[in-house]
Amino acid sequence: VQTCALPISNCPRDFLKLGKTDHDGGMWNGKRIVSARWARASTARQIRTADGNWDGYGWHRHTLRAAGRDFEEYEASGNGGQFVIVVPELDLAVAVTAETSASTRSGARSAKSWSRATS
Repeated sequence: VQTCALPISNCPRDFLKLGKTDHDGGMWNGKRIVSARWARASTARQIRTADGNWDGYGWHRHTLRAAGRDFEEYEASGNGGQFVIVVPELDLAVAVTAETSASTRSGARSAKSWSRATS
């Protein structure tokens, strides 16, 4: 179990549920958790960031390049390298927990890192 900045203590599978629920339009195991409208709006491009990417409501938006293709993704990231990434086109959600030390870089991973890892 990792403790996040809020603090929230969850296992990776619990963080994964956040991404899966949003990917499924606000549904979890057939039960409505949040409205479909909110699920769409929260991951939509709402705010242009200084680095040319986008943010939704609580989600960061990036375009990832892997195997010569571009994939739109959204992610939530936290202190110490915790993140949930969703790639709707691939029906993929990934959760990672990492170092929680204050000395670790906080915030979103770069799309460049993902691209290197998947090329």
